[in-house]
Amino acid sequence: MLLSAAILIALVPSRSEASEAYKTYAMSVDGEPIETQTAYEAVEGLSNDRIEKPEDLFIDEQDRVYIADSAVKRIVVLGADGAFERAIGEGKLQQPTGVTVDQKGRIYVADSGRILVFSPEGQWMKTFERPDSPLFGRNQIFQPSKLAVDVRGNLYVIGEGAANGVIQLNDEGEFSGYFGANTAPVSFLQSLRGAAEKAGGRSGFINVPIAPSNIALDERGTVYTVTRGLKSQAVKKLNVAGKNILSGGMYEPEQAIDIHAGKQGNFYVLGAQGKIYEYDSTGNLLFMFGSSASDSQRLGILKEPSAIAVDSKGRIYAADRAQGIIHVFEATGFAELVHRGLRAYEEGLYVESEPYWRDVLQLNSSFALAHTAMGEAYFKQLAYEDSLRSFELAQDKKGYSEAFWEIRYDWIQRHAALLMMSVLLLFALWKIAKWLDRRYDLFAGIRQASERMRQIRFVEEWLLAFKMLRHPLDVLYDIKMGKKGSVLVASVLYGLTFLGFLFWAGASGFLFSPGLLERFSFFLIVTLFLSVCALFVGLNYLVSTITDGEGRFAQVYMVTAYALTPYVLLIVPITLLSQVLTLNESFVYELALQIVAMWCLINLFVSIKEIHDFTIRETVKNLLLTFFSSVVTVTLLIISYILLNQIYEFAYSLIREVTIRA
Repeated sequence: MLLSAAILIALVPSRSEASEAYKTYAMSVDGEPIETQTAYEAVEGLSNDRIEKPEDLFIDEQDRVYIADSAVKRIVVLGADGAFERAIGEGKLQQPTGVTVDQKGRIYVADSGRILVFSPEGQWMKTFERPDSPLFGRNQIFQPSKLAVDVRGNLYVIGEGAANGVIQLNDEGEFSGYFGANTAPVSFLQSLRGAAEKAGGRSGFINVPIAPSNIALDERGTVYTVTRGLKSQAVKKLNVAGKNILSGGMYEPEQAIDIHAGKQGNFYVLGAQGKIYEYDSTGNLLFMFGSSASDSQRLGILKEPSAIAVDSKGRIYAADRAQGIIHVFEATGFAELVHRGLRAYEEGLYVESEPYWRDVLQLNSSFALAHTAMGEAYFKQLAYEDSLRSFELAQDKKGYSEAFWEIRYDWIQRHAALLMMSVLLLFALWKIAKWLDRRYDLFAGIRQASERMRQIRFVEEWLLAFKMLRHPLDVLYDIKMGKKGSVLVASVLYGLTFLGFLFWAGASGFLFSPGLLERFSFFLIVTLFLSVCALFVGLNYLVSTITDGEGRFAQVYMVTAYALTPYVLLIVPITLLSQVLTLNESFVYELALQIVAMWCLINLFVSIKEIHDFTIRETVKNLLLTFFSSVVTVTLLIISYILLNQIYEFAYSLIREVTIRA
């Protein structure tokens, strides 16, 4: 029976599942990483008894792999097939941490406070010690860790603690200067501390920037650096002036430790968490893959990543210091498709790149760069409507603006005569209506009905808001004396202000949309609006009671609402205006918003001054106290919420523990 059961089990087809060692992500149209098809597969692991602790990698034009190994104290050279060829620097090197090769085949090694140069055959040629130039710095140490060399033999050296930036040496080892230094972010508290020290006669604190961690050069000599420990601008692509030309909004890697410049403008970054990032020439994320796991020995899993390099076939080599292995990743068909499209796109051949990006979108419809490239291709073919849709999907505002400008220009050309005739016709009708009214009193009935409407209390109070635009002091006087003003109308104005805000947030043109409704819940927006209004009105009234203000709570409530009248009346036309403007006319939109904001603030200032009978100085003091009180109130509410939440969790845990034990 057991034998029969074993035979039956063996005959039943077994189900086998293969899971990837890591997931691949691409940048979505929403600006967030999204899982996509596998871009690179780990196909090989280079390891032998001659590799123990790889610190750095370099691959030459013949795809020979140079490995700086600090444990065996030599440079290990592998052939294009991964077989061991030779070792360089045995008995000469102490602790090599960086290696690079120039176009003549000379090998440069960063090793324990010096740089050693070897011939292509591996013979020692010369050593560069600490530069003796006074420009290098009297107290600056020379501890090179990584390096790169350009076509002229100039060295770019990453030094430990070199806060002044990349150290530049000429082909004779003479100091040429510093390049591409990081900036030191200064917090608000540090600024206060520095100001206090200067006021006390001291020179102030010194905030030293973090030194770059690694470097790479592309075929054109462009310098790339990464800095481990920076949260912003950890990856830089530097121009000749040493300024970063990558956008500040690029997706940054976590703890970047190495970088490699590709052959088609793209570049690769290795993170300390074992992830590999591939970007295009402008810093758009193409792929992110890989991981680290201390309990796994799977191919492609990096325990302690240390270096990255790419050969002429596009295969990625990632060194693992802990395992003594060089993991080799090969591009899949999906990645090759992206690379073909990228190659044509980077050369400006947008139309030629279109078939590749179309295939990419069939596989991943959220691939942001593909939508941008399709937009460029449509634009070149004068298909501006299709271009507009592609740029909108890619959230590319610059491309969208250019396509929209062309569409708008074409529409104006086709309808210019009709628009002009419509304007002239409306003007003529207006003039004729005015003449008829003067001669025959044509609109007498309308005027009488309007006068009767004005006698209605609610309408009268509502028109008071419009009067606030022209004669604010008269309106404030009437409200203060109790002659006019309505809490009901003020409440309606608050409601219209909120509706106007929602209209602005949701109906603004794509180029000017704040995206608030997509990022925040409607409940949160309502809560914040009501909280801000309640805090200002309530606390301003309370503050005014201790600063001899004369305004009552209802009056503060009303004048605050009336002060917002410019926003209520103008936010809708400004929002509609945003639908027909491009980025070139963005100053019109921004100026209009600023005018409305300043108008409301001036109204509010004058309203508080008049309703409480304050001087200008007392009004400023009152508003500052109101703001300070609001901050204190919000802080206390947050602290109270945290304490109550902790009490609740403690009580819940206690009750649950008692229930379980009982």
